[in-house]
Amino acid sequence: MGEIADAVVDRQRRQRDDEPPASEQAPDRSQRARRIDDAKARRLGACARIVDVADARDEILLFALEAVELAAISAEGSELASYSRDTGLRLWSFAAAQRPSELNERGNVLALALGSSQDQLLSAGLGRNGACIWDLATGTCSARLPVRLDRVRTLAVSPDHQKLALAGSGSQIFIWDLAQKIPTQVIEGLRDETRALAFSVDGQRLAAAGLDRKLRIFDASSAALLHEVETSTPIQTLSVAPQSGLLLAGDQAGALTIWDLNSGQAQGSWQAHSDWLLGSAVSPDGRELATAGADRMIYIWDLHTRKRLFSLSGHHGKVLSVDFSADSALLASAGEDKSVRLWDAHTGRALAILTGHTGVVRAVRFTGQAGLLASGSDDGAIRLWHLDDLGRSGAELESNIRRQFGLNAQRSELDAKAEAASL
Repeated sequence: MGEIADAVVDRQRRQRDDEPPASEQAPDRSQRARRIDDAKARRLGACARIVDVADARDEILLFALEAVELAAISAEGSELASYSRDTGLRLWSFAAAQRPSELNERGNVLALALGSSQDQLLSAGLGRNGACIWDLATGTCSARLPVRLDRVRTLAVSPDHQKLALAGSGSQIFIWDLAQKIPTQVIEGLRDETRALAFSVDGQRLAAAGLDRKLRIFDASSAALLHEVETSTPIQTLSVAPQSGLLLAGDQAGALTIWDLNSGQAQGSWQAHSDWLLGSAVSPDGRELATAGADRMIYIWDLHTRKRLFSLSGHHGKVLSVDFSADSALLASAGEDKSVRLWDAHTGRALAILTGHTGVVRAVRFTGQAGLLASGSDDGAIRLWHLDDLGRSGAELESNIRRQFGLNAQRSELDAKAEAASL
């Protein structure tokens, strides 16, 4: 594409009878701004249009659900800033992305897990798409592991990152060798959907639970059933404490039960939530447990004393997933309100609300890369949140944006709109 010379904000319907073939006008795939067809343009209406004046031919269309009120191009012509009420301020890059910020799946993303290296992320969800192994450096699906399931509900990776277990709808649990990308075991005969999986600390046992009100413990190498225990209500989430090796199971009654993976015996339980317990995570240092519930609450517990340390509120709907950072300092949460939230795990203080998903956010996971958080949603997107800027003040970020887009010299249109709205 030639030199970008202008940005035009409009709501007009694009009509062109002599539109050239898509292969002649589509922008390079390395560009993060995506080409949108006429039918979608007519449905969405509000757009920012980038025009190449060398031949008066376009054009990249950047869409928002509401009118784009402000657009500006950076001095070097490599980025566009756009503002709309539905999405706020967005920065678009026309150069090859230095680091991907979004991965696009083929359907709803229901589960995320870490791969065999720090540059890998695993995802799965609706549709017979199996599990995807994402290369975080390039933002591409480097391999897809096929399974015969209409819906993959849960993923579990062994502590040594060599084995992957996945399950969901259907009567099977699949175990894969992540290094060779081949299936090693298929566990048959389950009677209902599996909702949760977890490996033991040594990776030799696999716990599974679901809607049939059974907790099962298998030998991960032979797939032999070691223990089967009936539970009073279906289990929704499983976590393993890294130091003690105990299994923590949260159920639809909001109760949390501790199990011994070797004996299959319960070691105690307590009422953790007033509604379904939907997500759980143990801090890497083994000291704390975070739980998420349909009661819109997140609780952080002391694993040794089983006392509640912090009660975190703020989500406007069920909280579906939680995860700790590698240093146990941060907690991320995701839920029905389409947001991802970040918390200080040591104080319970809310740090940030990350918005951008257009569907329910069902999974959140800190990746193996420092400062990189992933979230998966019903909108089919896996967003990668680069947390580097969280330590910088809003004033500093605003100053950088103003300088980059030449907004220092005069009061911006965005400032005027904000001031008028406050009157």
